Amino acid sequence: MAKKLQQFWVYSYTSGEIEESKGRIRCDYWSAYGKGNIISVADNEVLRAIRRITKHKYSNIRLKEIKKEIREINKEKNTEANRKRLGELNDEIAEQLFIPHFVSVGFTGEKDYIKLNKRGFFIN
Repeated sequence: MAKKLQQFWVYSYTSGEIEESKGRIRCDYWSAYGKGNIISVADNEVLRAIRRITKHKYSNIRLKEIKKEIREINKEKNTEANRKRLGELNDEIAEQLFIPHFVSVGFTGEKDYIKLNKRGFFIN
């Protein structure tokens, strides 16, 4: 049976969104997530290279521990302390799985690609 690849999270924008922002998008993970600008992609050689170059923290063992702790907390009573801990654990998962240096851009046509390629754009 084939090993399942880990899914990582990256920014995702359309050429229209970049155009509306005049080529400058400023955001963080949670605001992008709230707007639907985060997608998951399977681990691949590019993501591994980015993680290696940027010394991105990722531990499959720690990720499993976090998920186990979340399952245990979800079985407990709903308290403010448990909600706070769940928030901390979700932040830690986001730190491990979010790759801010990788951006997916969807173009609606060749003209959009040419226009953005000429002018360029910035994210953060």
